[in-house]
Amino acid sequence: KSKLKFIDTFAGCGGLSLGLKNAGFHPVYVNEIEPKYLETYYFNHDLKLDNYYCGDIKNLVTNKQLTTKYKNIDLIVDGPPCQGFSTANRQRLIDDPRNHLYRDYLNVLSIIRPKFFLIENVIGMAKRLDDIKEDISTYLGDDYKFATDFLSAPDFGVPQKRKRFILIANRVGVNPSDIFSTISHSHKTY
Repeated sequence: KSKLKFIDTFAGCGGLSLGLKNAGFHPVYVNEIEPKYLETYYFNHDLKLDNYYCGDIKNLVTNKQLTTKYKNIDLIVDGPPCQGFSTANRQRLIDDPRNHLYRDYLNVLSIIRPKFFLIENVIGMAKRLDDIKEDISTYLGDDYKFATDFLSAPDFGVPQKRKRFILIANRVGVNPSDIFSTISHSHKTY
């Protein structure tokens, strides 16, 4: 088992977790509000049942076991609902309530204080980057340095032609732009 541990919020059926496992990380806690997605995650990952939380991310901040047991964890990842940010959604609302769910994630981060965190979403989320920067400062202060980039799924062997918005942050002194530079120099084009 890897020494690098992570929590996956808005985990879905575990696609982001699978990529992290392939990169040498080990999931220790998973949050998803939709039971059928969490069930799929459970059957595809080796994680005990008591390490799952099926419910609203807002409730994680009151889970004392989570907030103390995983204090200072290596990584927390987040892939919040994308419908409100998606340019493919022709009926999206300008103020879709799902667009603010990442703030609940930031609230969890403010309590657990991971070494690194990551947000993954559709490229339309970048249109809210000024709001996101302000919210990171509000919830986390100046402890975390972050960078954003767009990564193209086919460059990593994913059989889809789409780009994803990625935000990587840390509070351990690593330049997040260097992380993206390493990724762009090391990925395999298929």
